[in-house]
Amino acid sequence: MRSLIQVALDVPIAAHFDYFAGEGTLKPGDWVWVPWGKGQRLGLVLAVDTSPQWDLDRIREILAPAKALEPIDKASLSFWQQVADYYHCGLGELLLASLPKLLRTSQSPQAALGKAWQRWMASRPAQAMAPWHRSQLHSQQAEALDKLSALTQGFAPVLLHGITGSGKTAVYLSYISLLIERDASAQVLLLVPEIGLTPQLAKTLESTLPPKSIAILHSGLADNLRAAVWSAASRGELRLIVGTRSAIFVPMPHLAAIIVDEEHDASYKQWESVRYQARDLAVWRAQQRQIPVILGSATPSMESWHAAERGRYRRLSLSERANLLPPPEIELVDMRKIRQAAAGLAPRSRELIASLLQEKAQVLLFLNRRGFAPLLQCSACAWLSPCLACSAYQVLHRQASGFQLICHHCGLRAKVPKFCPQCGNSDLSPQGRGTQKLEEELQAIFPQARIARLDRDSSQGKRLAQTLAAIHEGAIDLVVGTQMLAKGHDWARLQAVVVLEADNGLFAADYRATERLFANLMQVAGRAGRSHQAFVQAPRVLIQTAHPEHPLFADVRSHDFHAHAAKLLDERKTLGLPPFRHHVVIRAQAKQADAVFEFLEAAKQWFEQWLLAQGSSALPLLRCYDPVPMNLARIDHWHRAQLLLEAGDRPLLHRCLSDFKADPYRQQRRVASLHWYFDVDPQDI
Repeated sequence: MRSLIQVALDVPIAAHFDYFAGEGTLKPGDWVWVPWGKGQRLGLVLAVDTSPQWDLDRIREILAPAKALEPIDKASLSFWQQVADYYHCGLGELLLASLPKLLRTSQSPQAALGKAWQRWMASRPAQAMAPWHRSQLHSQQAEALDKLSALTQGFAPVLLHGITGSGKTAVYLSYISLLIERDASAQVLLLVPEIGLTPQLAKTLESTLPPKSIAILHSGLADNLRAAVWSAASRGELRLIVGTRSAIFVPMPHLAAIIVDEEHDASYKQWESVRYQARDLAVWRAQQRQIPVILGSATPSMESWHAAERGRYRRLSLSERANLLPPPEIELVDMRKIRQAAAGLAPRSRELIASLLQEKAQVLLFLNRRGFAPLLQCSACAWLSPCLACSAYQVLHRQASGFQLICHHCGLRAKVPKFCPQCGNSDLSPQGRGTQKLEEELQAIFPQARIARLDRDSSQGKRLAQTLAAIHEGAIDLVVGTQMLAKGHDWARLQAVVVLEADNGLFAADYRATERLFANLMQVAGRAGRSHQAFVQAPRVLIQTAHPEHPLFADVRSHDFHAHAAKLLDERKTLGLPPFRHHVVIRAQAKQADAVFEFLEAAKQWFEQWLLAQGSSALPLLRCYDPVPMNLARIDHWHRAQLLLEAGDRPLLHRCLSDFKADPYRQQRRVASLHWYFDVDPQDI
């Protein structure tokens, strides 16, 4: 009798699907091509049944084994299944979505893989230019390296807390070099939060480690190259993978350590499909492999900081800059006293910029808002430029062909109207300021200055690398940009930072807003004064604010992360917020708002009945709140709302979620065009 196999697919309707195995021997962890409708899909074998007991007439046979992909070993398969169970998704949804498209769609990718790999190898330098020496580390870095090098066996989670400019990257480099010296086959995974951080980091790594053993992995690469890198890593041919969050899924048979740089960054959270947190997956994967994991940050997440406070993570500190210079002085500029602010800059800020331009120093202007202006307004009736598909405004952008209104949420574009659509008035004016407008205004105030803008609009393709290279070479005087500028960059001539509109986030509804604002301010402040290059003006950071008395700014001025973290943790403990309690959000969307709330109200009733059935001891451990609209209640014509579950007992919470997904009564309440999902450990509520 033919064997029956259970196959996981990237399809959310079931955890697995049954197929005949066909000829040959298959085992759990093998990849196979299976028929799906009129096409085919890549699948992962979960189980093999050699003596099925039911009617097999309608079961189809697999097409072929997927020989281009290395099988997943039994231990790794079990681990990834546990991760899928935690996020309440299918294993196929979790793993298959992370694969490069070529590996997911082609039965015979070998030729394309080979060509991509040969081109990539031919582009690499023959060898590293200058090996990294431990003597290049200052005392604190060397001490941290000694403690890391002592982690020779077993799972060892380490929080490397180093102020901006303290040289965490040098510690990573030294540690990676040490691991490869000890074992020539060792592999290391280095996660970074954004593509923008990889060019500079890649150059540093390639100048100190064998370039042909290092590969970058992110969504900006050509898919053929991504697939070739993925395949080479899974065969153990690469020593170091530097990648963004999806790189956590890359198979690495000789994985010796995982490093998560800027571990606090929100970019490690996946916002689509399976909403995993790559930082957490890194810790869990290191635990499963019994290897060290290093979480590095100047402003650690409260979850990681709390784990270190409790002794679950070992904390190593770098409290001084690698250049042994003091951090820049931070000055608050009270905008309440200023009537005229050309380009949104206080006179103090303009004076500082002018004096530094005379010294041929660089200044960074941080404005976390892209586009030309946040909206367009009518002077007669106060009409604002709405997005017709979202509960948001369209942002005014300056394009090569002229101005255009663009929604940052659904991408809807519209021409700038000549007359107000509401009253017919012709006086329509931009309100507020984005990075495009700031760049234009700065050019008018400082006509001799060479200005570069770095945001999502100006950093597509090769332009990002070209802009970063120009800044490094000193061909740029003023750098304007969003939070892309706030981390990971090391520019020798950058002597000052000016932060505009720093109050955004002070009074937001999201309880994580102040944590993110503090991190952004500390990170961007750390870009100033990172070299010994002599300037008359001392390194300085100006933060323009209308709330200089706010306690957050006191902690920023004193560079005191410890004090700020203590306040946040005390506040969250009092309010019952993570990391002291656990959150899951059920989010739903539909074309009709009523359908969303009907579903969530029914879900709330289900949870309350389930909790009552568990007995009185469970009542204090789980709470279900009322459904509410999401912060953006409508995107691309979809109405959105959410239901928050809060628990003091994580196993009880996950048992409840599993029962909810499996309940047959809930399955019968499906509404056409309604979609819902769990967001476990949400980053925004």
